Amino acid sequence: MSWAFLAAVALSNLPEAMAATYGLDGASWSRSNVVWMWIGLAVLSGIAGAIGFATFSAMPAFEGALIQAFVAGAPLTMLADTMMPETFQYARAARLACSPYSASE
Repeated sequence: MSWAFLAAVALSNLPEAMAATYGLDGASWSRSNVVWMWIGLAVLSGIAGAIGFATFSAMPAFEGALIQAFVAGAPLTMLADTMMPETFQYARAARLACSPYSASE
């Protein structure tokens, strides 16, 4: 796994993390609770990734491609379900945020 890939994953998740942290701050969570929640989430995500790799590394290529195609919809679902409504509510820019997806169809 390259450093560029790790940086891309971190940067792609940054907007969602910022939105969630903003929401927790608005719900009067303490800064230490938010930091420990994110640390715990990062550790659990690493464990889940290791389990997934161990489970699916021996899978045939075709079945792996089907799973990847299914999982590729997760970021779009997250965008449409969570990020775009929040963006529209707070920044009034949801149409701009989804324009690359609508232009590609």
